[in-house]
Amino acid sequence: MAKRASEELNDQEQRFVDEYLVGFNATQAAIRAGYSPKSAAAQASRLLTKVKIASAIAAKRSEIGARLELNAENLMRELARVVFFDPAKLFNEKGHLLDPSMLDPDTRAALGTIKQTDEGWDYKAHPKVPAIELAMRYLGMLKQSEGLGQVDLTVFVGYEPARIGSRKLQEALPAAGGTD
Repeated sequence: MAKRASEELNDQEQRFVDEYLVGFNATQAAIRAGYSPKSAAAQASRLLTKVKIASAIAAKRSEIGARLELNAENLMRELARVVFFDPAKLFNEKGHLLDPSMLDPDTRAALGTIKQTDEGWDYKAHPKVPAIELAMRYLGMLKQSEGLGQVDLTVFVGYEPARIGSRKLQEALPAAGGTD
């Protein structure tokens, strides 16, 4: 068993903490920790409100994040790979798909799947819009309750505005000499 985050936890509580961190499903964690399936939901809710349990979960999450170098900078770097993914980098100068070994690390990181088929390679990129939304939320450009489909983001292409969805940008445009 892993070293206890808090010596105050009994074995069953520690097991609950460990199991909770596997999938963040408190009811299932309570069952796997040995609580009765009939009362697991209530037990899980009670356990999550205990300060010593919440502290142990937070400490273990921090420990895991530090060990895996899951810090804001590294996570944003990975997110940026998806946001700035250029599909043209998948092709050579003749327009043929490149072998995955020929792709640069940023391009490979932006791909969700890479499969070899009878016709060659099949690439599927991680979706850009959710990545853009996450990055905008992190930077404070989008409220937690908003999505890109719920706000107006005006981008200029030459002199013609093309609507793609941030009130903040649209409000800033008149001050910068943009649209009326």
